Amino acid sequence: MRISVIGSGYVGLVTAVCFAELGHEVTLYDNDPAKQHALQQGLSPIHERYVPELLKRHLGGKLNLSNSLADSVGQSVAIFVAVGTPPTVNGEADLSYVESVAREIAANIKDYKIVVQLHRGTPDGQIRGQLQIKTDDPEQQVLNVPFYGIVGQFSM
Repeated sequence: MRISVIGSGYVGLVTAVCFAELGHEVTLYDNDPAKQHALQQGLSPIHERYVPELLKRHLGGKLNLSNSLADSVGQSVAIFVAVGTPPTVNGEADLSYVESVAREIAANIKDYKIVVQLHRGTPDGQIRGQLQIKTDDPEQQVLNVPFYGIVGQFSM
């Protein structure tokens, strides 16, 4: 399956390399030039067991990097959104990254996609609302998957 992962932090990079290891064709997008540069060099910007080995094994093969969210969306059947939700000054999740990515995905969907929102602290429906505004397609699949991770002990 052709999969795109949006965000290359702990959740996104782990998700991307694991899907590549399972044999899927994965495109990894991140808008942070420093992370993109590190990944292009085969360097993991996170500290998670097995990620550096899996990154080196699949980079340029089953795992490819993209500097275009639109291209990533266009070439994938499934899109996994794993962008940050840092706390605001009052402790609530800052959803601006999720909202921005949702708008970009919605603007670039040309056909049916499965969109999976991987999150910690992001309300269900954040991406679904943006996609339904654009596509008005009740069949469009948006899944909301919470995760719980501790550095070095990732789990879903």
